Amino acid sequence: MPDEDKNILVLDHIENIVIHHDKMKIRNYQAIFYNKTGLYTLAKNVRDREIGVRLNPFNIKYGVTGMFNMNSPEFEMITSMFNWYSTSIVSYIQLISLLKIAQQKNWSLDDIAKGKNKKYIHDDAKEYLNRLIPDIYTWRHKVSAHYAAYDPFRNDNIATLEQSLFPNVMYHSPYFYVAKVNYKSGEEISDLKEWSLTKNYEDLSGRLWPEHKLKPIPHYPLNL
Repeated sequence: MPDEDKNILVLDHIENIVIHHDKMKIRNYQAIFYNKTGLYTLAKNVRDREIGVRLNPFNIKYGVTGMFNMNSPEFEMITSMFNWYSTSIVSYIQLISLLKIAQQKNWSLDDIAKGKNKKYIHDDAKEYLNRLIPDIYTWRHKVSAHYAAYDPFRNDNIATLEQSLFPNVMYHSPYFYVAKVNYKSGEEISDLKEWSLTKNYEDLSGRLWPEHKLKPIPHYPLNL
């Protein structure tokens, strides 16, 4: 929801990116609200599962060594949630960048239609994404938006192509991760880097969504 002042919307509390509704020429940007809610819902669902592991660490659907039981529906669901999150958070941060520029330059949709100012918009968003979520941004390009093996870039090596098609979810206390293993194929090392959905969500909380808090993970002496 918008901030207490109904005329403003704080998009980034650290960089003070603030939208003044009455000054925006782009009139409809409700996507910023439901995208934020969707990201919270995904993080909450993964956090509930992390708490479940803490309370019942030897549940067979998670495995006992950090590797998933890949016959479990939980594996498929958490894999999908990581992919949904990475795609959605990239879109969310891109939209923050766009709205910031539109307000600064007093742009309407007419100023960006048919590719106008496209490079400027893309360059600003790319710089912002690479500062905030570089590893998730890479994951979005090479796994969640499309598999690197399907549409490889010139610099994508065999290890990256192979890992893009692998089951990548692991539990390493207290979080679920993807790409936790530094995958190699021959002498080549995959470009995919580890990241945790809920840890990322909490790391960004003070910046992007201080009103949304995840449940804390219980502090039990579990050595997983």
